[in-house]
Amino acid sequence: MPSIGAMSNKEILSNIVALDILSIGVVVGTVAPALRWFIFISFKSTNSAEGEEELPERIFKNISGTAKRLVDTGRKRQPKHLINLLKKSRSFCGLADIYCDQVPVLHSVEPSNCWTISVVTLTSIAVALPKVRNQMDYHLIRSVHEGLTYASFIEETVYPEGEFTNIRNAAHIVWEELETHQKWLDEDLQKPTLEGKTYRETLEMLTGIASKKVMDFKQTTDGRMLDNPLNWPVRIVAANSMYKIGKAIFLLLHSEGHNELVDEKLFEILSITIADILSACFTNLPRAITMVCNSGVIEEREKSVRREALFMGKTEEILKIIQHHELPNINDDQSAYIDQWMLILQPTNLVPVIPSNSEIPL
Repeated sequence: MPSIGAMSNKEILSNIVALDILSIGVVVGTVAPALRWFIFISFKSTNSAEGEEELPERIFKNISGTAKRLVDTGRKRQPKHLINLLKKSRSFCGLADIYCDQVPVLHSVEPSNCWTISVVTLTSIAVALPKVRNQMDYHLIRSVHEGLTYASFIEETVYPEGEFTNIRNAAHIVWEELETHQKWLDEDLQKPTLEGKTYRETLEMLTGIASKKVMDFKQTTDGRMLDNPLNWPVRIVAANSMYKIGKAIFLLLHSEGHNELVDEKLFEILSITIADILSACFTNLPRAITMVCNSGVIEEREKSVRREALFMGKTEEILKIIQHHELPNINDDQSAYIDQWMLILQPTNLVPVIPSNSEIPL
């Protein structure tokens, strides 16, 4: 390879791309799109005639010297707990498990879902199961903690500014309380009164509390706010998520004949569902990384590329794991939204028909 000083911008560009492909072990269709940022830059540097800003030579030299080191550094900091959780996932089917159109709605207009609120709600249910060993709770919470770092990055980057803000804030509030105090909206998930309860009773307690919070809110709120869930308080958004997901999980287990399921088995089912959701969310990582690298002025992009090179090293194993999943027929715009995934993956006969709301055993 010739010295950097003897190479043109495009020659340097080509070597940077080749170096990163070798060092990352690019998974086709995952890491590769992020590296296309460099191609984008090369065209920017040759478009000065059209009024585009030209890249200084020093940026190419700096990136060439640091890209591999940053990726290698990221590799040494990969989220080991999250990786172990993701290895439980074999598909994206778990997303269908938390959606059931036979769950009665608490209000005609409801908040949308996002990745993080779904994950923290499922984790809250798992932590509430009384017959699960503390060590299992600990490992799940550590795994989800690591996963939320990347899921939040995706939501903040891919969603338009202001979209789902209160829903993502609800996830943050619930997670902070769960991780620190093992509570969900002030309810102690480890309280002694839960000891000896079946998973059915635990789900009934959580969905009952959630339903009451939403219904109390409805009774004290005017119709204008009620009909715009984007303005709902974050705790009500969180309660509505618990109600819908808790009911859907119960109906799924009931339909599959798991009426006498032990807590540890349900904990494993919930863990796999969380892994499936995070895996689907992480298919948006390359797009989010590319968006960050393509934003801002040249000086800011240089910093972004350095930061995202480290990020790619950290997520290398994650991307290798999810590359084995079969992607549904979903486009880039749809893939950012968990609601779209749930609709696409929803089987037509997941839960048997239930004649009326009163017959739902929760």
